[in-house]
Amino acid sequence: MKLTKELLLLVIVLSILSILWSCTGKDVYQAPKFPKTESRSFELLSGDLILGITKSMQVYNGEIIVCSTAPDGNWLHIYDRTNGEMKASAIPQGRGPGEGLNLHSSYLDMSTETLCYYDFNMHKLLSIDLKQTESGGAYVTSELDPCLPMNRANALIPVPQGGFLLCNYFISFEKQNKEGLNRYMYFDAARSLKAEYVEWPELEENALLSLYAYPETAFDSDGMHWVVGTQYGAILESFSLKNGEIIREWIRYFYPTDMGAHMNDAGNSESVLGFSKICVKEGIIYSVVDFDHSLKQIISKEFKQNPETLNSKIAVFSREGKPIRLIETGVRVNEIAVDDGCLFAVIETSDGKECLAKMQL
Repeated sequence: MKLTKELLLLVIVLSILSILWSCTGKDVYQAPKFPKTESRSFELLSGDLILGITKSMQVYNGEIIVCSTAPDGNWLHIYDRTNGEMKASAIPQGRGPGEGLNLHSSYLDMSTETLCYYDFNMHKLLSIDLKQTESGGAYVTSELDPCLPMNRANALIPVPQGGFLLCNYFISFEKQNKEGLNRYMYFDAARSLKAEYVEWPELEENALLSLYAYPETAFDSDGMHWVVGTQYGAILESFSLKNGEIIREWIRYFYPTDMGAHMNDAGNSESVLGFSKICVKEGIIYSVVDFDHSLKQIISKEFKQNPETLNSKIAVFSREGKPIRLIETGVRVNEIAVDDGCLFAVIETSDGKECLAKMQL
């Protein structure tokens, strides 16, 4: 009996050690496993558009608002969400009052019906009163130079509790502390620094040594929650601003990436592509992904002969970052926004046309 108990104890100890060993040796990167995969089609809302490089997209009430480098000389293009007809344009490209040189991020304030854009080059915040657009007009109603340390910022978001959230993404890890620039900085309405966040993802030695890999960022409508996803390596993070403190709620590492050690290196041919566009609606994360492809695959002969393999997928994650479902779209998706149970998008059709479209979720 005594021997049996000793053997049983030994088995239990060995089992515990085995579990601990498997946990410690477990790779931090895990490909997302979606419990549901489905194919869905888009309904076209417009004919061929000429939008150039799309920067952001918002849907509010009866309108779709696309920010892009279109050749008509304006940044904003406002369309009817039912029939895709263009209603107005706004924010001329330029350096003057009411103009923008490089609109880099946007935020829709639901409480005030205001759409804000940050000019990356001019370091100013431009605001549009969305009530104007109902009558077919659109122009900058306010222009703010916050006088904040924004020489490397690529997002400036006014938050409901007052003040601004400043996001610095394009920055060398080695230089960030020397230059005194943090990843996120929260300033109150009086422009006083109240909170800062400096931690970056923990990455492999051969991964993002000097540059955070081209992140896509989306804010929820409450202005206090946001998600960040990398275009290489598929790292997804969730943040919040609570009681004046910046908190990272969670981080998911989906694929390793093989970035070089220099600022000018993008992903090399082995890099797995991740998130290209992200939006958040009521805590649910919607993202355009290319999880299954590397740059090496895309430039290969196989992909050139089968361009349909480059069609986009829409990945849906919960507020906690858990995979919910993966949607096969059958087209290339360049921009997305979600409203009233529909996913609106700028897509490329099989014949190369760029159109507005929607999909029932």
